[in-house]
Amino acid sequence: MRMPIKKLLEDNILYVALLITGVVAVLSFVSIKGLNPIKIENSDKIGHWLAYFTLGITWYVYALLHKKKIAVVFLILVGYGIIIEVCQGLFTLNRQFDVFDMMANTLGLALAWIIVSFLYKKN
Repeated sequence: MRMPIKKLLEDNILYVALLITGVVAVLSFVSIKGLNPIKIENSDKIGHWLAYFTLGITWYVYALLHKKKIAVVFLILVGYGIIIEVCQGLFTLNRQFDVFDMMANTLGLALAWIIVSFLYKKN
């Protein structure tokens, strides 16, 4: 018997959100020099934006499905991004603290919030 996608999402969104949170953390501390195919200055900001957009989508869907406030989730995720940036500056040799990375992270989270809220209200 096929499980409806909505039910599958509801049952597993926490695991998906935790997995993406972990992937973001790992990618934040490993060296990815030479893996970026885009040769534009500050193109890594696109990666930050996309990672936190994806992170935001999953956690916001979790929040909506479990009657949590998206604003609180947003603030927690912004804090998560700040903590990772600070740790990069303190504990790694290959990554550094960058305010513009934090801005890209926050923009990804904000756009995810807008899109999820719009789609949720539409249904």
